[in-house]
Amino acid sequence: DFFSEGIFDPDPADFSGFDRDIENILKVCPDAYIFPRVNTSPSEMWEAAHPDELCDEGSSSNPERHRACLASDLYAEEVKKNLDKFIDHIESMHYANHIIGYQLVGGNTEEWIPYDGSAFTSKDPFVRRTAFIGKRSREKYEKYISENALADTDEEFYNFHAQIVADRMLEFSEFVKKKTGRRLIVGCFYGYAFELARKNGMHQRLTEVLKSDAVDFFCSPVSYAHTRPLGIEHAYMVPLSTLKLRGKLYFSENDTRTHLSTPLNDIPAYNLPIWFGHPKEGTLDVLKMHYSRALINGHYAWWFDMWGGWYEDPDYMKFMSDAIKITKDSFDTPSESVAEIAVFVDENSLAKTPDNAVTAAVIGGARRSIGLIGAPKDYYLAEDFELVKDKYKAYIPLVPSTTDLSEKIKEYAKMCGKGVYEITPDNADVSSSELREFCISHGVFIYSEKDTVTYANESYVFIHTGADGDQELKLPVECELIDVFEEKAFQKKFTSPMGKSYLLRKVVKN
Repeated sequence: DFFSEGIFDPDPADFSGFDRDIENILKVCPDAYIFPRVNTSPSEMWEAAHPDELCDEGSSSNPERHRACLASDLYAEEVKKNLDKFIDHIESMHYANHIIGYQLVGGNTEEWIPYDGSAFTSKDPFVRRTAFIGKRSREKYEKYISENALADTDEEFYNFHAQIVADRMLEFSEFVKKKTGRRLIVGCFYGYAFELARKNGMHQRLTEVLKSDAVDFFCSPVSYAHTRPLGIEHAYMVPLSTLKLRGKLYFSENDTRTHLSTPLNDIPAYNLPIWFGHPKEGTLDVLKMHYSRALINGHYAWWFDMWGGWYEDPDYMKFMSDAIKITKDSFDTPSESVAEIAVFVDENSLAKTPDNAVTAAVIGGARRSIGLIGAPKDYYLAEDFELVKDKYKAYIPLVPSTTDLSEKIKEYAKMCGKGVYEITPDNADVSSSELREFCISHGVFIYSEKDTVTYANESYVFIHTGADGDQELKLPVECELIDVFEEKAFQKKFTSPMGKSYLLRKVVKN
């Protein structure tokens, strides 16, 4: 079965299912390196015995079951106790040398986000406060407000609870680091600054988390915005360039739906359009987009076949085989970013806006137009502006609510004559053509003057067409192009339908 029984429910711990999974992996791939995904949510048995340590509400998919409140210290001790047993077991097994680290997960969908997902989609701008709220978090928040003589505002409320999430994640990561002698990697789903565009998303402490050496890598799925249609960018959730700047690894979870994707069950949440893929030809173009982004931008990825069968097709397997070969061939090629546009978001702005919908429009909505400019971009937290400001010709700060950092970007751009296009609630519906004209006016090289998803580094260019018809691809340096999946020359003037993907290797003329 895709979903197995938990290790610690009932007691005593039963590791046989985990051992069996590792053995099955090693039968297929004897030299595999593995980092298990460890769900830090406690067992149903523990939750039933500790009602005061739980959240006030259940999850949107299972409202009857109330899960552990992250502010609960008893919960944290239970997690560390079980992590201790789990790691001791692995270290005692013959496969121990195949375990290279741990991915620590928690919260709804194991992504350190609140269980009450209904608050995310509420049309009410004054949506009730939700963020892993339970008796223990209320006690700690009331004490925090009282001891610091603060006003009980939404901004204080959500910042406080975002800190709880970050602190717990770091606490568990540091525990595993110490337990393993700091010789294994540790990572988490976290840092969705470009996707959880709402004050109760609880990912607003990435700047602080990045300072810790307890977390080596970050993960996120590909953006779910607009249900991933053809013809637009399936964007990053994280500020990738910030992670790279801070020396952290990034894994993209490519849970790419295919023509074979089917619902897990009849629960309405699992029957929405996002769970279904395109026909096979369109799916292959999406697979190319997701893969090419990782290749060109220099990060890792895994293909996530959620409950089985999504990739059981010879054409998908051929794509995977070709991608492995392309990756190996790219190891010694120059790979620096050639982006001349930097996109910034200030995570401190998320808790400042009174309305989640406003923030989502500025960060989530404008991102669609940004993705179709026709030129590569790098994505940062605004805190990194001083470190990278001289690398780029144009800045696009996403500003749902003005902060000191957003003002600093505008002031610098004005002083030095750089281009800045600030996206606010007043212009969140900006079009890709408007942004393209802004970039051209500030000397940014545009690879395509039609709506096109574009990634580029020193050796490769990727394009995904956003419109039907005649196309022309321009390059800043004269060179020939090879379509690496088709293994043939690519003409810069071509005709293509919307939604086609092309991964191209540059061959510079002598």
